[in-house]
Amino acid sequence: MNPVVIRLIKHFGTQVAVALAVGVDQTTVSGWLRGKHAISFESAVRIQLATSGAFRAVELCPAISQLSPALNANLRPNPAADQSADDAGILSSARDV
Repeated sequence: MNPVVIRLIKHFGTQVAVALAVGVDQTTVSGWLRGKHAISFESAVRIQLATSGAFRAVELCPAISQLSPALNANLRPNPAADQSADDAGILSSARDV
C-alpha cells in the first residue's frame, strides 16, 4: 500500500471522494493505493490544487522533479490572496510571457 495515497484518502475521507476531487475514476485511486500504477503528472497537479497544497505534486509524482528543478521550486502550493485557484501552480515567469 502506498503511504502517500493512504494519507490522501484519509484527507478526503474515501477513495470515491478523492476520485471526484481529482477527476478520475475510483478504480484509478485504488490502483494508486495498491501500486498498480503511478499517479500521473496531471493528476498530481490536480491533487495539489484540490488539497490547497497539503500534498505537493512532486511528492505524488516524483518524476516531476526530473523535468526541471526550477519547476519543482516554483510550483506554488497555495494560491496567493490575489490569485485564483485556476492560476495556482503557474510559474510566475510563465504569466509574464
